[in-house]
Amino acid sequence: MSTRVPTFQTIVAPALLDRALGQISSNMSTKLTWLNGAYGLAQKIIKPDGTYPVIYEENGIDHFPLYPNENLGNFIYFERTERTNFWNYQRRNTINYNETIGMVFWGDLRTIYPADWQQRTREHVRDEVVTAIDSGAYTSIQSLQLNAFWYEGNNIYQGHSIKEIDSQYLMRPFIGFRIDFDITYNNENYC
Repeated sequence: MSTRVPTFQTIVAPALLDRALGQISSNMSTKLTWLNGAYGLAQKIIKPDGTYPVIYEENGIDHFPLYPNENLGNFIYFERTERTNFWNYQRRNTINYNETIGMVFWGDLRTIYPADWQQRTREHVRDEVVTAIDSGAYTSIQSLQLNAFWYEGNNIYQGHSIKEIDSQYLMRPFIGFRIDFDITYNNENYC
């Protein structure tokens, strides 16, 4: 497990899904004061030791793995399915896109609720996360529909195969979950 914290690649003039997820990330970072990182849209990397989510680092060279890691603190990132649908597409008009996104959350109750973490559970965090998502003012998102929560490591990190997602990283005080949601967003030219 790496002991360093990545520097996220800043996206200049984000468009489409990057813009929509950037708005969600910004809202989450504002509303959840204990959130240490909102890493945006992850990529999947395949290596001999497994398949895992990564973010592209600011140095333009490295990819940083986003599996459970105490040094990252409490963090979220997003994963997309391979399919994006057009919704009500008409040429030379607003173009709407629809797809299913997974938001992965990993955290430590001791740093989320330092005064009373022994009396708190994953459900407290889940409630705060859903409230934060729901309270956002998103200019490029037409709809955001929560579909499912996942709690087991192999479901949180769907499509990945790394030993760091074993259940030991989901035992108290550590928690994790995945929220799958449908998002409809538009092209920024017509916002």
